[in-house]
Amino acid sequence: MKACIIDDEIYAVKMLEKMLKSLKGVEITDSFTDPFAALPKLRIHPPDVIFLDMELGGMHGLQFAEIVLEEQLPIEIIFVSAHPHYALDAFEVSAADYLLKPVTKMRLEKAIAKVREKIQFYQELKKVKRDKQNLHICSFGSLRLVSQNGNEMKWRTKKVKELFAYLWEHKGSSVHKAKIIDEFWPDIDADKAMTLLHTTVYQLRKTLKEAGLENPILLKNDTYSLVADFQSDRQELQELLDQPEPAEKNMMKILKLYKADYLEEEAYFWASQTREDIKQAVQEFLVNYLHKNWEKPTCEDSVEKCLEKLQQLDPYNEQYLILNMNYFSQTNQLSKMLQLYQQIERTYCSELGIDIPCKIVDTYNSRFQAAKVAASES
Repeated sequence: MKACIIDDEIYAVKMLEKMLKSLKGVEITDSFTDPFAALPKLRIHPPDVIFLDMELGGMHGLQFAEIVLEEQLPIEIIFVSAHPHYALDAFEVSAADYLLKPVTKMRLEKAIAKVREKIQFYQELKKVKRDKQNLHICSFGSLRLVSQNGNEMKWRTKKVKELFAYLWEHKGSSVHKAKIIDEFWPDIDADKAMTLLHTTVYQLRKTLKEAGLENPILLKNDTYSLVADFQSDRQELQELLDQPEPAEKNMMKILKLYKADYLEEEAYFWASQTREDIKQAVQEFLVNYLHKNWEKPTCEDSVEKCLEKLQQLDPYNEQYLILNMNYFSQTNQLSKMLQLYQQIERTYCSELGIDIPCKIVDTYNSRFQAAKVAASES
């Protein structure tokens, strides 16, 4: 394992060098007292691990670690500090460990073992070629992240799952810490909320890294962004909705994809507007499809399923109910028209306790009678 030491106190550097040299399998490639001098060399020849002090001359250790994270350098970081109060902040920059000065040999060995395990684990991930393109987001109904072989990723906590959805929702845009805290923990003390945020981000990074994603979350200027790309049912649906004249098979794909509202089971408040926008776009597309394919015999199956979906999405919508009755009348499906009207009676009169809208009553009376006449004549 190749190691580098960065500490502005030369005595501390020498002490740590001596301890590391006594450990098997550890090679010290370089040491620095100036963090600005270290960065150019680390970019060209990154070691496996950096032992990093917190309070460096001219730059804080957390700032240095943030640069390593932003530039996605393949380096693990072990903080070595005399200040215990920075330990929580180390989570935010994905530190492998946090050692307090003076460092004992036993504690140092544990930290080295932890880094070795992480490196070995990530090497194994690369061997099985689990990369970001193998992960698919299912977002209609519940949120699921599924691998190419069908395995569903397990979330450590509900908040980790929600934070992933929230960052994905912003499509790579940066979101400030303060905004995330306001959305996720609005009624919690600021210091505690920041702690919860750091912990949740750390757990999300760890979860995604275990799924084969290297540095999926970018931290920059107190903002977070999800920089990994994912395939998703939402993207697939949008591509189908963007088609001006969809074929029947594509319409059936839309109906299959949109099995429920966007993140419906998660009930995230911040997703409500997107949920409504997608639902409205689907409804408008289905109505447009019906108007263009209403009388085509080859589209009977998709037309009926469109009508069913519209009624499912908005069961009290007069336009959709009338569309259904008109279709049943045109296709001489009297029994279905009667069943639909009886269902409307139960909904309005029994459940809601209100009268059926006049337009629906008039449509039913005129269409049902016309359909009866047409049926008798045939």
